[in-house]
Amino acid sequence: MNIHLMAAIKPSTNTLMYTKLWICIVYILQLVLIAISAALPLENFHMIRGVAPRLISNIDEWHRRPSGYDPCLSDYTEIYMNRPDVQKALHANITRIPYPWTHCSNNITFWSDAPSSILPIISKLIAGGLRIWVYSGDTDGRIPVTATRLSLKKLGLKINQDWSPWYTDKKQVGGWTVEYEGLMFVTVRGAGHQVPSFKPRQALQLLVHFLANKKLPSAPF
Repeated sequence: MNIHLMAAIKPSTNTLMYTKLWICIVYILQLVLIAISAALPLENFHMIRGVAPRLISNIDEWHRRPSGYDPCLSDYTEIYMNRPDVQKALHANITRIPYPWTHCSNNITFWSDAPSSILPIISKLIAGGLRIWVYSGDTDGRIPVTATRLSLKKLGLKINQDWSPWYTDKKQVGGWTVEYEGLMFVTVRGAGHQVPSFKPRQALQLLVHFLANKKLPSAPF
């Protein structure tokens, strides 16, 4: 969501608390911004304050489209990765650890090399001339897009191209990009915390373009 629009509607959305949210509302509000931005200067954005509650109040859980994401996917993976034949094929668990493999293990607590912030590392990599892409699912509740954007802002990088859509090979908006000097930020529409699990097609497109050193399509094709 555009930062100016977010600031304009925040006082109203605070009253919603944990009201069920239809994911498409994010893009409806973006369209509202596009429609009014040409006519209204930024100082008049307060005129749309209160739009969000009126829109959301007309939508209930029956309108929400299933995402196709299987919430039990991690269960299947854990069963598969703990099979003796699979571990043998991967040359894994050769020490016969006394606990099963899990996605996020609580048994591994002894590392000491985790930095409090990776922003200095990102700055160092950019200074070294490496291409950096940061991607985020726009429905990620664990590391939200807003938090990532605020973190990237602390790098103080020049913005070469602000909030722009990119497209999938199905002529759909795959997400949005912000091109910084030395870094590309990419969101993936409708994806959660683990982007390939939610949107494998878009995740593959992102990876292919990164490896080929090509920008994501900025128009339907």
